[in-house]
Formats: sequence, structure tokens, C-alpha cells
Amino acid sequence: FCQAGFASICAIAFQPMMCYAHPNGMHSVLKYPGTFCGDDQHAVMLAFGAVLCFLAFGFLVVCSVAAWKIPKWSMAQERQKVQAFRFLTGKFRLDIWWFGVLLLFRGLGFSLVIVIFTDLQRAEITSAFAILLVYTIFAALYLPWKARSINVA
Repeated sequence: FCQAGFASICAIAFQPMMCYAHPNGMHSVLKYPGTFCGDDQHAVMLAFGAVLCFLAFGFLVVCSVAAWKIPKWSMAQERQKVQAFRFLTGKFRLDIWWFGVLLLFRGLGFSLVIVIFTDLQRAEITSAFAILLVYTIFAALYLPWKARSINVA
């Protein structure tokens, strides 16, 4: 749930930053075409989006550090810390415990693609394909899931 929720929160946080160009030179927020980029309403949206981005990046940093420290915690018998991040490691083989962080970065990457290439659909598709290709290569090389049938699919 936390991995899927993270990608959704990133997508929501970045929505105020997705401005597309009108033929007259004005820019509107992609999700809310009646909101023009740079006006007061957009500034409020950006402020809330920035707070949500800060929280999302904080979550990503905490999960990354935890994934790095989980082997140390496990060897030191710090079960509560390991258990707190079970959502990040529970679906994967013990030797590939870090794969959950890769899924978080994948979700962030998909959210950033739309923000960076709002007016460039070909660049969006190419970037999304590149993210999926890297993810697929890692999944094929490491076969990270505990359930073998998922690794084959």
C-alpha cells in the first residue's frame, strides 16, 4: 500500500507544476485548465504541492536509509526497526531486500516525467519507456519476488 500510495502522492503533489501552453502564450494547469499558471490561485496550489513534495521526498529518504540499514538492524536483532519497514521488504527475497526502494523511485520517475515534459508527448512516452526498461532489466536480472510465478510474468 505504501508503495502505491507514494506514487499517487507524488502525482498529486506535482499537479500544480504541470503547466501547458495555450496558443496565445498563456499557461494553464493541466488538471485544472481554468487555473492560469502564475496567478494567486496557482500560488496556493504550488504551496500545497511543495509541502506534499517535501513529505514525499522525506518518505523516500527515510525508506532509502532504512533499506540500507536493514541488514545491520537484522544482524543486531533490532526486530522493531526491521518490522517497521516490512512494507518495503516483505514481498521480496531476503537477498533482494532493497528492491522496494527501486519501486519507489519508479513511481517518482513516472510522476516527474509528466511534470518535465508536459507539452512534449513524445518525450513523455520515451522517458516512461526508459523507466520501464530499466525497471524490467532489474526485475529480470534479480528476480526479486518471493513468489516465483510473479518473477516469470
